[in-house]
Amino acid sequence: MRAHFALHAEDAHARLNAQLDAPAYARWTQRWEGFLDQPPPRRASARQAAAPIKALVSRRVWKLYRRLVEEGGAIAPDGPAEPLHDLRKTAKKLRYLLELFRSLYPPEKLAPRIKALKGLQDHLGAFQDAHAQMAQLREFAEALREDGAPTSALLALGALLERRHACEQRLRKEFPGRFAKFAGGPVRRKFRRLFKAEESRA
Repeated sequence: MRAHFALHAEDAHARLNAQLDAPAYARWTQRWEGFLDQPPPRRASARQAAAPIKALVSRRVWKLYRRLVEEGGAIAPDGPAEPLHDLRKTAKKLRYLLELFRSLYPPEKLAPRIKALKGLQDHLGAFQDAHAQMAQLREFAEALREDGAPTSALLALGALLERRHACEQRLRKEFPGRFAKFAGGPVRRKFRRLFKAEESRA
């Protein structure tokens, strides 16, 4: 089992190095560096380029928060895993906004919002890890079976798979309570006061 995992890791590392050494990647980094070195235009033509940044950020944060609440509220207890993965992506976008523009808001008001979001992200991340690891273990088991691995190796993989499955089920069961802590009325009102009201004032 360890030998198979080591070969798998070496192959993945080699493929990553090949991508980083490819001419296409070098051209992409050169174009990006060239873009960053350009001076800003004297007259910005992009839509809302002259709008106050705090108003734009507040509007986007409030929109993403409402989207996250809607997506999470629609997740069925016994439904597929994909909606939970999509919710994790939405939470990640919201976290990026909050972290990138945190200097625009009072720390004592923003820090608890970020902490609440981080708790939800940690839960969704653990679920994603368990789900992905189960799929990977199934692939490893099939590859080991084709290579004629001993029964003990397959049984060990089966035990690992069962542990990951139990972890996934536990996290799935705990999700409604974890989500309610972030999307419940008190937190929602605080998000509204901090971002919706700020957008209106701006």
